[in-house]
Amino acid sequence: MEDFIEYQRYISSYDNINSAYQACEIQLLKKPGIYKVLRSYNTLMIGFNIYEISKSELTALMDNLGLKPLQQNTKKGPVAKWLDKMVKANEESFNGKRLDCCDLNN
Repeated sequence: MEDFIEYQRYISSYDNINSAYQACEIQLLKKPGIYKVLRSYNTLMIGFNIYEISKSELTALMDNLGLKPLQQNTKKGPVAKWLDKMVKANEESFNGKRLDCCDLNN
């Protein structure tokens, strides 16, 4: 069951986070599929079962409460950039074909 729980973070302004948090506890925890509501500064983290409620349904519910999804930081580090360059170089070199050594057993 724990494998199917995803977490989505939502952001609110500092002035309405307390009322939004209370509304979330009251409304969201009654909904099937929502298991956790955690608060951290001006964000709320909602734990939900992806097979009981979809991310779009959850986002619509949170939008009604005045909360927006927190954008994830998509900045890549140096290792991820290096791996992306390696993938691109391999795709150019092999054109989607297998290595010659992989065909030796056939």
